[in-house]
Amino acid sequence: MLIYQISDLHIHDNIDNHVYENFSQLMSFFAKSPPDLLVLTGDLSDDDGSKQAYQHIKSLIPQNMNYIIVPGNHDKCSVIHEVFPADYGRDNDFCHSLPTDSLDLVFVNTSSYSLPQKQIDYLGSKHIRKGSVLFIHHPPQLISQGYMALKHSLKNHKAVSQAISKSNISHVFCGHFHNEYEGEFDGYKLYLTPSPAFKINLYSEKLQLEEPSPAFREIKIDTKEVTSTVIELSNSIG
Repeated sequence: MLIYQISDLHIHDNIDNHVYENFSQLMSFFAKSPPDLLVLTGDLSDDDGSKQAYQHIKSLIPQNMNYIIVPGNHDKCSVIHEVFPADYGRDNDFCHSLPTDSLDLVFVNTSSYSLPQKQIDYLGSKHIRKGSVLFIHHPPQLISQGYMALKHSLKNHKAVSQAISKSNISHVFCGHFHNEYEGEFDGYKLYLTPSPAFKINLYSEKLQLEEPSPAFREIKIDTKEVTSTVIELSNSIG
């Protein structure tokens, strides 16, 4: 199974900017080389749930592409439900799982800057098979003592990380920190996917922006083997 993950689009109502251009470039690439599933892990809008921003995003996603949305703290769930089709495997809480042949893809909602206890409990569900994959906007780890970790971390990240460690989930894909990272934690591997809108230095205590690129994460699932890499289109196109 081939999955593409993009995160932290921060699309404006006004589309005359590099943010929209980077997203457009990603969608053009996806149309030519489609995945089995596209996962958008939050902060689609830059203006806290702008309907127009969501409409811009919807208009560019290739037709007939399977995709799932995981909300972020800049998103408004009610507006996402209003703009996007209701048949992409989402429930009202944006918390659900999608089975593959050998493991499960799990999706949860941290748009409130916290994962609700009901969804924390869901991570430990017996029906989730060993080696499964979680998509979540906020990292369940601080990663560093940088700006995003200090100022904008998931409020209950310790409880979420502990729940993941005790669950059958082995791989966690997220965004929010606007940069790339991979690391091993207690019982699971954590992957950060960079933002095509703007990057943030992971280790500086002050907000330090870095040049973005049209980047996405490619995830391959072969039986229970999960591999992943970040692809920057400016490099891959040459």
